[in-house]
Amino acid sequence: MEGWDKDWNQTTTGTLTYNNLSEGDYVLHIKSKNGSGVWAEALTQLKITILPPWYRSWWAWLLYATALVFLSYSYLRYKSNRQKLKFEEQLARVTAQKEKDLSEKKLHFLPILPMSSEHC
Repeated sequence: MEGWDKDWNQTTTGTLTYNNLSEGDYVLHIKSKNGSGVWAEALTQLKITILPPWYRSWWAWLLYATALVFLSYSYLRYKSNRQKLKFEEQLARVTAQKEKDLSEKKLHFLPILPMSSEHC
């Protein structure tokens, strides 16, 4: 087989088996004998293509790339949402503290207000 064997293989059973062929293109050259044992002049060629395993095919790589993009997008979105949530929690704490401070100032200011209006 061109691309694999260097020499001819002769078989008495009419079959030929190749194991563990790497992916790629091969040409099997076939020559036969007639019933009298005379080799035929004609040479038959059989072109064979061994494809890569499914996990190394172009559509598998496309699937891997799509999964990587999706996972990256999901991670960035998760981080963004988490950061937004932290900001909103911090804003709520600051707002609550300001409201508390304002409420305390009102309580402090309101008792003073009636006394100052009586003096006018």
